[in-house]
This record gives sequence, C-alpha cells and structure tokens, in this order.
Amino acid sequence: MAAGSPRDEEKPLLHYVSSIKIITGRARHPQKAAAIPCSGHGRVFLDTILAANGEPSCECNRCFAGTDCSSKIKNCNAKVDSGDPMFLEPFWDANAEAGAVVIPPVHRMSYLTEATAEGRRITLELERLIRQVHEFVGNAVIKDKFIVIGTGSMELINAAVASLAPIASNTLPKSPPALVVSRAPYYQAYQMQTEFFASTQYIWGGEPSIAAKKFANTGSTFIEFVAAPNNPDASMKEPELKFNGSFTVFDRAYYWPHYSPIFKAMDDDVMLFTLSKLTGHAGSRLGWAIVKDPKVYARLSQYVLLNTNGVSHDTQLRASRLLRAVLEGYSTTGAKTGVRDPQVYAKSQHIFHFAQSVMNSRWQKLEKIFARSMQFSLQYVEAQQCNFFKAIISPSPAYAWVKCEDPGLIMNSSCFNVFKNAGIIGRAGGYGDERDNSYVRFALLIGNDDFDNFMEHLNKFLTE
Repeated sequence: MAAGSPRDEEKPLLHYVSSIKIITGRARHPQKAAAIPCSGHGRVFLDTILAANGEPSCECNRCFAGTDCSSKIKNCNAKVDSGDPMFLEPFWDANAEAGAVVIPPVHRMSYLTEATAEGRRITLELERLIRQVHEFVGNAVIKDKFIVIGTGSMELINAAVASLAPIASNTLPKSPPALVVSRAPYYQAYQMQTEFFASTQYIWGGEPSIAAKKFANTGSTFIEFVAAPNNPDASMKEPELKFNGSFTVFDRAYYWPHYSPIFKAMDDDVMLFTLSKLTGHAGSRLGWAIVKDPKVYARLSQYVLLNTNGVSHDTQLRASRLLRAVLEGYSTTGAKTGVRDPQVYAKSQHIFHFAQSVMNSRWQKLEKIFARSMQFSLQYVEAQQCNFFKAIISPSPAYAWVKCEDPGLIMNSSCFNVFKNAGIIGRAGGYGDERDNSYVRFALLIGNDDFDNFMEHLNKFLTE
C-alpha cells in the first residue's frame, strides 16, 4: 500500500457508492446523460437543459456546434487566456466511478459539522484526506499545522491579507497600513483583490524592493505574495523581503508533480493550495491554507466564517471523494515513469503521471514551434529531479510566458495584440509591470479541443 493511502476501516459510506444514479424527473436511468457521446466535442451534464423532444442535449466545446457537436466552426479563434484545468477531463472520463459521489437529500443539511464544536468548518474526513495527499506527494509539511478551507484559493488570498495585516500594522503604535507587495511577473489577483478590498489596515504596495525603499522610515510593514511555481513563468520564486516586519504568503497552487518537480516538502508559515489545479475541478470552488501560527489560523477561520459562513458541505463531500480517488489510484500498484501514452496512466488511475505526461507533451510541442522563430521566445524551464517520480522529469508548466523579441512588432501595440490579430487570445499585461507590453501568457492546461485549436493557429502564424 502506497504512503498516505486510506485504510479500509477508515473509508466512509461514500466509498461504497459504486455508480452515479440520476434520480430526477428528467432522467431515471443510471449514466444516461454520460452515455451521450456528443462526437467527443461536448458533454451532457446532469443539469443540462433538455431538448424539445425531452432528451438531454449536448453542450458543445468552443469552436464546435450542432446537436451532437460534430460541426467545427470555421475561423474560430484560439482562446488560451484562462487557467481552466480541463486537460484533466479525460482522466476522470476513464475513472468515472472512482470519482463519483451520490449526495442524499439529507446529507449535512445543517450549517454545522462534527468539527464545528472545535471552531472548524471543515469536515474531519476532508481534513484527513488533504493531509494524506500532501504526505503522499511530499510537497508540504503538514504535521502540527492548521488547515483552513475557502471558496477556492481566491477567497483565501484576501483572507490571508486581512489575517496578517492586523498583526503587521500593530507592531508599532499608530502604524501605517501594511503594504501588500509581490515581485513582477505575479498573479494579477494579488493586486486586484488588495485594491478592491483595501482598508485602513492594508493597501497595495507594488514591487517589494521599491516599496521597501520608499517606505523605509515610515514604520510600514509588508505582506509579500510569492507564487512558487510562479504564475505566469513557472519560476520557483523566493521572497525578497526577509526582515522583521515582513510576512510572506506562499501560493503553492502549482506545486504538484504534474506542473513542477517536487524537490522538498515546503514548510512555510502560510501556504495556499487549490483543488482545481490538483484534480481539475475548478467549478467545485475549494482551496485551502496550511498555517503554522494559531493566531493567524484563528483570524483566517474567522474571515471565512464572516465572509461566506464556510465552504459548502456538498463541495467538501465531492472533494473528499476526489482526493480519495487520487490516493486509491496509487494504493495497489506503482506507476512506471517514462510511459508516452497518457491513457495508460488514466486506465491505471495514476493522476499525477497522466497529468505530467499530457503537460510535458504540450510543452515539447511549443518548444519545437518557438525554436523556429527569431521574433518570439518561450520562457526557459529546465528538467529537474523530482522526488515524487524519483526521476529527472522534463518541464510541464501550466503556462507559456511568451516574449515578442522584435520591438517593431509591438511599437504602438503589445505582444497580446500581435497574437490576437492572429486569432490567438492570451492573457495581456505585464503581470505587475504594466509598462512592459512585450509579454503575453498562454494557458496550457486547457481542454484538448482548445489546445488543438491553439496549435493550429500558432503553427499557421509562426510559419507565415
């Protein structure tokens, strides 16, 4: 049995649910909706609107249309701006039963759970599984740490700021607001949320080194966001500010084996993770913070309680089932590295091997395309030893961070617009340095249809 895999006697009732049963007035047959193929370019969901004949209808992927999604839309642009992890959809198609859960109508109707008496809004089962997954992967020190869940890691970004700011701003009498900072390029939500929710206790400060010099003699304290691996360029960033009066929040959303080599278990004071980048279930909206300090943990918990009254019990149940499926996939047989076909890993329920092989294959395709161009460059990501795979693995980043090298291309324009004019919609902006219009981000963790369309447009554009 693999490290971290659940024991039989610990498995709750949800483990023994063997199939999805749709028990509604619309569909009374097990798996009926899932059995409709939609030509491989769409899907029928349990809440999909029925067609005029009373039968479930297909919801088509972008650039496909028709009742069965078999018609490809001509001249459909490639949309690669969102980090929507749909590349994991084929894995769950192959493991539908392992990840399925039936929610009875009486399941946890109360606001409360068995852990509420202890001041927590996370079910004991979900907390146990989160801890097991981290121990199994080896990407975070979890012992003697606290866990707070939120509605995606998005909620926890400002929750962390609001929790640390009172500690930071109270270090001196009449201290100025804490300055929230991050080194460019950084995930734009850090700045956007801080500015949107700005209060008397914290404001956005921009670049760490510049802010530290500017406010050196003001008694200001700092809250620095560090994404490692970084979004957008996959670099393993370190904090710039390491003096008294500075606090660091580490965003570890992409520190999983399918995006980055795992070289040690991180032991930071505050770390943010999200279910979406682990299993692909972005729509379930679950994130968690791993926290050392009990005071920070208490403030984080209070923030989530006052902001949303906790995470949906239905979401927690689904997340528990998915994390159990992740662990169960490795509980019987180990996966061999180096297999080229991701479907081999999907059939054996080895999600990390499946995901890494898909992402690495996509990265290799991009490297070959951009190697032919003198006008555009791709960020460099090196192969490294991974403790989880016990091997040196090739790069598999979640995003391509592309630079327009020719100044003439972006004169009075931007790298984003250069690709937009070629039918490729990336994410614009300098990611913290808005004066720098020479970069554009492309999401690589998108669905297969979207990625194929991206490759088609990119090949055409760079070979013209």
